[in-house]
Amino acid sequence: MVRTNWDFGSPSLLQELVSKAGYTELPFVLSDGHDYLETEHYATPEWKQRLVFVEDYRGALAHGRSDYNDKQLLALRTLAPLRVIEYPTFKDRQSESAVFRSNGR
Repeated sequence: MVRTNWDFGSPSLLQELVSKAGYTELPFVLSDGHDYLETEHYATPEWKQRLVFVEDYRGALAHGRSDYNDKQLLALRTLAPLRVIEYPTFKDRQSESAVFRSNGR
């Protein structure tokens, strides 16, 4: 798992950062629901295939964060083609991923 902290800006800048780092094949997890939705909306079709939001509302609550984004994205995935995966499922299926965590989130 590769982790980085970076202030979220443009989705295209994020794509460029990941490409330059050489993580061209790994699933790319965005830890913030807002960042995930924005990136998913503006991403190229190829990039969308790599984007993932790992839902873990229990983990969010355990770390003093709101579970709102996790639960809302679970609901939204029934209405839109979003790659929102529950944490236990993701953990069992995926041995490596690149994880992006926005500063302060």
